[in-house]
Order: sequence, then structure tokens, then C-alpha cells
Amino acid sequence: MIDKNKAFNDLKKLFAVLPSDIKDNEIPSHERKGYMDQSSIIMIIPKTYFLKTILTQDFDVKESSIPDVCFDKAGPSKFSPQLLDLIQPLLKHTSDDGIIITVGEDTPIKIETKEVIIYVAPRVC
Repeated sequence: MIDKNKAFNDLKKLFAVLPSDIKDNEIPSHERKGYMDQSSIIMIIPKTYFLKTILTQDFDVKESSIPDVCFDKAGPSKFSPQLLDLIQPLLKHTSDDGIIITVGEDTPIKIETKEVIIYVAPRVC
């Protein structure tokens, strides 16, 4: 059985890390991989080697291919406020001047910064 508290604590540590300068550190888009937390709720796709190294060496994540999520259908999706609060420190420390949020009906939310792409699974009601 997966300990969700441990998964959340591990992710809190990761999202507290300040990203390094992306210049000369960017992973080409065709080489990027996704990393799922053990509870399979959040997928992190690092865009920098710095973040990838921290993620793969210090956290219990499993590598997976990046899903092709279709955001064509507009409509509601429900997400855990606890998970969104968890991601906030990383978003706050992005070196970019904003974040991109994409969502569709009953699809994961996609949150993208200069350094990372994060997919958060919707809540099952």
C-alpha cells in the first residue's frame, strides 16, 4: 500500500527546490521523460537537467512516457486543493514571468513553467 503522506512529504521537498538558470541546462523536448510520484497523482516533466537530477536521485519516482492529453472538451474537472498547494512553491520560484495552465473536462490539469511541466490527476468523485 502506498503511503500518501510520505509521497506528499517527498514532493514538498522537491517543490521547495529553487530551479537553476535554464540557460545551457535545458533538456531537448524530444528527450524529456515524465516522472510519477508513487501515488500516481502527479507527473513531473523536468525541462532542465538540474531538476531531473534532483528528481531522479533524491525522490522515489518512476519514469514514464509523457501522456498525450487532449484538452479539446471544455468542462469541469475537480482537483485536490492540497495538491495544488503542494505545487505552489515551485511555481512561485520559476524564473519565468508567468505560468501556463491548461485543463479540459475530466482531464489532468497541466501546469507549465520555464523549468517544468506538471500534470495533476483530477479527483475521482
